[in-house]
Amino acid sequence: MLEIEELCPQGDERYALGVKKTDFIARYRMYDNWKVMVAEEEGQLIGWIGWTVKNTLGRPYVYLAEVIVHPDFRERGVAARLTAVAEDWARNARADHIYC
Repeated sequence: MLEIEELCPQGDERYALGVKKTDFIARYRMYDNWKVMVAEEEGQLIGWIGWTVKNTLGRPYVYLAEVIVHPDFRERGVAARLTAVAEDWARNARADHIYC
C-alpha cells in the first residue's frame, strides 16, 4: 500500500509532513467506525478507499479519507467502483452526506 501511495501526488514527501508511514491504517484508528476497502487484480493490490462514519446531533455522515489507485490502473473505473462501495455503505448506514 505504501508503494502505491508514494506513486500518487499525496505520497510525495512535500505532502507527507515529514513523516513516513509504516502503519498504513493508523490514521483510521483515530475513529470508532472506519472501513478500508481494497481493489485487486490477479492478486495484486491496485487501489483502496478509506472512510469513517461520524455522527453529529444524531445525524450520521461519512468522511471519505482517501481514494488511491496505482497509476498503471487508472482510467479503468477502479476509483468509481471503490467509491460506489463506500456510497452503498453510507446509504445502508443512513448517512446524511459524504464529504472529503
